[in-house]
Amino acid sequence: MKLTCMKYEHDLVAYVDGELPPDRARRIESHVQSCGACSAVVAECRRLNALPYPAVIEPSVDFDRMFWTKLAGVRSEQKTQAGGWLSGTVSFMIRPSGLAVSAGLALGVFLVALYLLRPPHAALPQQEIMAAVDLDLYANLDVIQNSEALEIFELIEVLDELDQDG
Repeated sequence: MKLTCMKYEHDLVAYVDGELPPDRARRIESHVQSCGACSAVVAECRRLNALPYPAVIEPSVDFDRMFWTKLAGVRSEQKTQAGGWLSGTVSFMIRPSGLAVSAGLALGVFLVALYLLRPPHAALPQQEIMAAVDLDLYANLDVIQNSEALEIFELIEVLDELDQDG
C-alpha cells in the first residue's frame, strides 16, 4: 500500500456509504480514480452493499415454553449428577478405607504445614563464619605460639642455603 493510500484507507467505507463531507469525498474520489488498489477496495465495498439482507427469522409461538422446559431439564440433570458424586464421596469417607485415606491426607497436610511454618535458621554472625574458616589455624594456635623456630626469622630465611652447604 502506498503512503498516499494510507491517508485514505480509513475513509473508503464512509465514502462508499456516502457519509463524508463533500470536500473530503471529492478528494477521495480523485484518489480512487488514479489508484487501482483503492478503486478495487471501493468496488468490493459496493458489491457487498448490494447483497440482500438475510431474512429475519421469527421464533415459533411455543419457543419460550420449549426453551424454559429444556433449561429446567438440564438443570435438574446437573443436580442429579452432582448429588450422585457427593453421595458417593460421603459413602466412601464413612468406610474404613476412606477413613484411612482421609487420615493420611490430613497427616500429610499437617506435616507440610509444619515444614512451611517452621522458624528460619538464625544466620551466623560474621565473626563465627571467619572463625570456622580459620579453624585449622585456631586448633594449632598453641603449637605456633610455643614454637622457637618462629622466633628466629633469620634462621628460617637461610635454611635453604644451610641445606645446600651441608
